[in-house]
Amino acid sequence: MVEDPRPSPNRATRGTLRKFGRAVRRWLKLDPDRFLESCSCIVHVGANTGQERDLYSRFGLTVVWVEPIPEIYEQLVYNIQSYPKQTAIRALLTDHAGETVKLNISNNSGESSSIFDLGQYKDIWPEVGYVNQLQLESETLDGLVGRGIFPAAIDAIILDTQGSELLVLKGAQATLRQALYVKVEAADFESYRGGATVDTITEFLERFSFKLERKGKFASHPCSGAYYDLLFKRFCAGRLRTIKRSNPVRSTFKSFARRLFSERTLGMIDYYRFYYRFPRRNPDWEGPFNGQAQRAKIFKAIVGQVRPAAILETGTYAGTTTEFMAEGSIPVYTIENSPRFYHFARARLQPKRNVTVRLGDSRTELRALFEGPLRSVKHKVVFVYLDAHWKDDLPLAEELDIVFQNCPAAVVMIDDFQVPDDPGYAYDDYGPGKALTLSYIAPTIASLGLRVFYPSTRSSEEGGARRGCVVLVKNGVHSQQLGSCPLLRAVE
Repeated sequence: MVEDPRPSPNRATRGTLRKFGRAVRRWLKLDPDRFLESCSCIVHVGANTGQERDLYSRFGLTVVWVEPIPEIYEQLVYNIQSYPKQTAIRALLTDHAGETVKLNISNNSGESSSIFDLGQYKDIWPEVGYVNQLQLESETLDGLVGRGIFPAAIDAIILDTQGSELLVLKGAQATLRQALYVKVEAADFESYRGGATVDTITEFLERFSFKLERKGKFASHPCSGAYYDLLFKRFCAGRLRTIKRSNPVRSTFKSFARRLFSERTLGMIDYYRFYYRFPRRNPDWEGPFNGQAQRAKIFKAIVGQVRPAAILETGTYAGTTTEFMAEGSIPVYTIENSPRFYHFARARLQPKRNVTVRLGDSRTELRALFEGPLRSVKHKVVFVYLDAHWKDDLPLAEELDIVFQNCPAAVVMIDDFQVPDDPGYAYDDYGPGKALTLSYIAPTIASLGLRVFYPSTRSSEEGGARRGCVVLVKNGVHSQQLGSCPLLRAVE
């Protein structure tokens, strides 16, 4: 008897119901992987052998896997070799770079390996134990991003590092500025001794405007609590980058709103939403100078020593650093190239009577300022904060030339700059010839006769996003004053 190859009605019905159930779960946002539809590039820290590679491939994602154990890393590379959009990095990520860290290797193919000792984890999985140890040098996610290792802007950070998730996040504060999602496994008890918990991760991410979107339990402790899959989504002003495969209805509405409203109106709406309606969503990285307390001290020390007649900033963005620099009575001029951010900052800084916000290209506006409002102080000291660099447009060398040609007594601080002997400080790197390093501005330094100062504070002692910076002055101008500042060190 020949068996009919067609599925039975019951079997076909079950298949249809399963498809219908998946569609309903997606519509109701119950699908735990639905957030991947809004992503283009993700980083998965704690890759193991890349078990989710097929899932990520179905969404067409660019994936960077991070795995520290050499043998497992080799297997990971083998497993993803047929996935052209997926790459692997062998690194142990924490909150500080360049430290020697002990990694305990577990007996379950390394899946439970951790830098922490097992705590109540063994109450759930008593068969798991450590069988080996490795001494590895730590990296930070911001450090890897700063060196241009990742192929695109990161939309989601996925963590499965067995207790060290909070350390990884603390070393990724600049990356959190651009990510939309963070997905992490965590327990609400001390699964690993001294490791992260649901509460500590949630509290940290709330400071960066991440809200817990989903909490799904997948394992229970017999007495203490449970293990959860946590998905956080960031709510933040100014997220303008288009994400592929976004919700078509939402995209259509946003497109309609952009056509209906001017950039000025959209900027004002952003300000109202994120500084009045949702004040708790202001992220910690939006503190002045990337939330870096030591950088703020450097600024105050320089201003106290050289007493500038004016402060000049390029790259206003949301105006957080501008607001901080305008706390005194010194006139502050700030330049923003994005109309939407310009109107956002204008609304925010409107109460500051000593602040002038200008819209336009930083080079054009710098020339206009020195020819106009700053003409009377060109022979005096002006503090200049340069932060207008972004992607293909890197005006830094031209900005320096304009500033020092017009104001020889200027003191310039550059954000997102490499500190050569401290890899814990992240910096901007947009490809060959477009990294914010000393070699990039070396011709300008030589032609203008500039003196170079780096922060003396080590990155391990800094907070916030831990972005590097450099301070420049003309030789013989303020060199002695800045050289006596304990927060700065001169490059001989």
